[in-house]
Amino acid sequence: MPTQARRKIGPVPSRWFAFALFLSSYAPAWLILAVRSFHRSALLFCVSIGLAAVSAGAFLLFIWLARQGGPFDATVDEIEPRDAELAAYVATYLLPFVVVFGAKFQDVLALGLFLLFIGLLWVNSGMVYLNPLLALIGYHVYVVRITPTGGTSDKVSRSFLLSRAPDLRPGAKIRPDTIGRNVFIDLTARRHGNT
Repeated sequence: MPTQARRKIGPVPSRWFAFALFLSSYAPAWLILAVRSFHRSALLFCVSIGLAAVSAGAFLLFIWLARQGGPFDATVDEIEPRDAELAAYVATYLLPFVVVFGAKFQDVLALGLFLLFIGLLWVNSGMVYLNPLLALIGYHVYVVRITPTGGTSDKVSRSFLLSRAPDLRPGAKIRPDTIGRNVFIDLTARRHGNT
């Protein structure tokens, strides 16, 4: 992989940055929790609203950093859509916030332990691409194999790609940048009606 592909955030975000990004994936869930706790616990309501705001801020920081990077030119060789993985993740992560809630200390502690456990798995697995806020702003998840252009014929091993192109196909020219271990974001300028 060309060295310019490894600039900006680096091949793997720091653990603190990755955990903040994980928490950002829960911004909608914090809002759900705030609504559910509105008449039950003023403290939990305020904490949930605060966490939603901090989570959204972490996500905006991530998007800003991703767009500041130095992308490289590449061609898509193989592609497999993976938006279904995001849908499955959302269904799993929303369940505790919608179904299990009593505003009791034990419920809050259990929810906190659940988040910690899922967060550790998410960070250690490098699942940066599983964030419902990415889908909300138009990104799709793909598994791709790409070939960087510009003097090298080395293929990049199968990796995840976040792209705003809804119908990315083999042969497409993209400008990816590294945002995590085997995770790229496509910084190709959007074209109207096409990629």
